[in-house]
Amino acid sequence: MKGLAYEVDDGRRISFWRDVWNGTRSIAEDFTGLFKLTRTPQATVADLAVVAPDNGWAHSWRHDFAIKMGDPAIAKFAALTLRL
Repeated sequence: MKGLAYEVDDGRRISFWRDVWNGTRSIAEDFTGLFKLTRTPQATVADLAVVAPDNGWAHSWRHDFAIKMGDPAIAKFAALTLRL
């Protein structure tokens, strides 16, 4: 549904790739090339977030892509990490 956004809460019910939870469009829409390469297209925010025990905020992300070092997709991954 256009214009719908989600409250992340613990992230178990929010799709990392398909739901609008960070920005105004889904991450899959903004990073289509990376979405095609992910090995975890059904992952939730909770599946991929590495949460700091002291404050409960994600301080890094677990991603699994089918890419090799030197692949042009690595630059897109860098852009994704800046967005998060």
